[in-house]
Amino acid sequence: MAAKSSEAKSLAAVASSFFRSVTSIRCKATFVNSNAVCNGEAVLRKFRQGPSNGKASFIGCSNWSDDSSNMVTSHRFTAIPKGVRESIVLKLFRNEPLDEEDDDTDVLFGECKQIIHPSHIPKGSHCPRNHYQNGVHAIADLDKHECYAQLSLFIPVDPTDLRIVIIPLPGVPHRHPSFPRTKIPITIQQRYTRLAEKDLEGTLVQELHPGMMINRKRADLVRDQRQNQFPHGTGIQGVFYEFNKDRALDISKRYIHSFSAQPDDGHVIVTINPQLAPLVLEAMWIMVDTTFAVVHGKTNEWKLLVWLNKVDKRTVIGRIWSNRATRDAFVLVWGGIFDSIEAITGKKLNFKAFSPSSNLLGAIGDSEGAQAQGLADVIILRQMNRDSPGMHFDNILMLIWKTCLVHFTRGVLGLRDHISDTILQYLLSFPYLASDEDIQQYYSFCADSTNPKLRGDHAEDNQIKPTNRPILEAILFAKEQDAQNARIIQEMISWGVLQNPNNSLQSRMKSQAQRKARASEKKRIADAELLTVKESRKLRNNLEATQQENETLRKQIAMLSQASFSATPSTPKKLQPVASSSQLPPSPYNSIIDVDSLFQSPPSNTQELADSDSDDFDYAAALNSDIMSPMFKKIARDHPMPGIDDEYN
Repeated sequence: MAAKSSEAKSLAAVASSFFRSVTSIRCKATFVNSNAVCNGEAVLRKFRQGPSNGKASFIGCSNWSDDSSNMVTSHRFTAIPKGVRESIVLKLFRNEPLDEEDDDTDVLFGECKQIIHPSHIPKGSHCPRNHYQNGVHAIADLDKHECYAQLSLFIPVDPTDLRIVIIPLPGVPHRHPSFPRTKIPITIQQRYTRLAEKDLEGTLVQELHPGMMINRKRADLVRDQRQNQFPHGTGIQGVFYEFNKDRALDISKRYIHSFSAQPDDGHVIVTINPQLAPLVLEAMWIMVDTTFAVVHGKTNEWKLLVWLNKVDKRTVIGRIWSNRATRDAFVLVWGGIFDSIEAITGKKLNFKAFSPSSNLLGAIGDSEGAQAQGLADVIILRQMNRDSPGMHFDNILMLIWKTCLVHFTRGVLGLRDHISDTILQYLLSFPYLASDEDIQQYYSFCADSTNPKLRGDHAEDNQIKPTNRPILEAILFAKEQDAQNARIIQEMISWGVLQNPNNSLQSRMKSQAQRKARASEKKRIADAELLTVKESRKLRNNLEATQQENETLRKQIAMLSQASFSATPSTPKKLQPVASSSQLPPSPYNSIIDVDSLFQSPPSNTQELADSDSDDFDYAAALNSDIMSPMFKKIARDHPMPGIDDEYN
């Protein structure tokens, strides 16, 4: 347990766990022709377009190439998590030694005392802990040790007799400590089965008595039971009565530790399980989260959580119940937490930034600014930053407060209807700003904006569902949950058996990478299917347009063909000789053209020119007649075109 806690605080161990999680997985991409699996190794590659999400590199496949036409599925892609230091990952891939600058714990120089039962040996018989030889990360193998102890078991012949006689071999002790008992005895299984059965053992309540058929009578029984259980009601008065009852108990048995009432009917109630409170002193981060659907009315449940490294489990340490979300209300919230932790444990909770002996690095919250401001106010009021008394609360928050990226993104996306896409993308870039200048520019941009939504002038109202438990019932239900959770954690620590053995840092990183890979592949397939649908629709539309165009052209051709057969050209009248103008100088162009001579030997298909009563000459009909061809030949033969340099005579 101590080794697990140390690794969780070590930058080197965190990066090593990520390194082992990605290098233990081969690329699952498949090829088109052979349908074979790529099976490429994990390699560190750089982004072509510069850093992404604050990281310059990612984990890719050793068999990757620019040509992906022969791949059915894409090669692996795993992003380096935000909590993993990229420089250490680079050294691990290069098999370079780590130094003290890469870590501030004793993990690099510590020893391992891992003992595993033969039935629980991990894959490859490798030690799950991270090891380093001269600063270089190494995967240690588990050594098998023989145990010469023997047991003789005597089982009764009668199968209904569950007793057993165990006789150890005399004088041969075990060579190892006792392993955690993970096999559930039959008696415990039977007891659990009995508890899981219904109290009435299958009998309906209506079958107990004819009067139980009446709904009103059953409702009266329930109401009477609730009145006996909660004589002061289940509202605020009932909570105050329960608080006074807890005050009479020893501090180790209290659950409601403070009850604060405000003049505007606001209230802040702090509840902490005494067995869980000491665990917050071991935590590196505290996380806060608000639940809106637990209590009937306007009261919200505000949970204080920590990650327990020794048991790989996230745990609720305390719950605060309040119907206000103002800065003043959160001063009461944080003050109640620090007071209760100190009263229960006898130790003051502080942050490592102000107390080097503390394990607590900071707090992670949602996008509600009032809770962060309230925390800074409490730190100043309690003089937790006594080494830096003049520090402004903004500077305090920059040291200890982190906004949950999920809540931050959710809050920014909530503004999409009020800002442009360009501003939206800029706001989402805040977690990845690299310099103080960029951060200050970001703050100034928001503060100087004329958009009230962007400035944050109006806090969002909490959406409360009005059909949940009364506040006292919700608190008592949470009390029972926290008590059970405290007992489970104590048993895990005592026996060394984890509730989820696959919830270690390395396992979580591996599972996270696999989930992202599956999600990416699903998105790629969905995009490909969508593209295929769009292309099919486009081709179908183009085909329909082409068919319509062809039909239109066919109709036009048919109309033109019909018009050419039905039209009869007009016959030009008989041509007369044309005299040259006396005003023009003599030239080949002003000589007399004897048109009648053109028709001395007309072709067989030449028609007789008909006289016309009209003095107008039909030039269009003349050009379409068979007479024009020999006419132009005659003109060209008798009157050749002069050259460019010829002079008129």
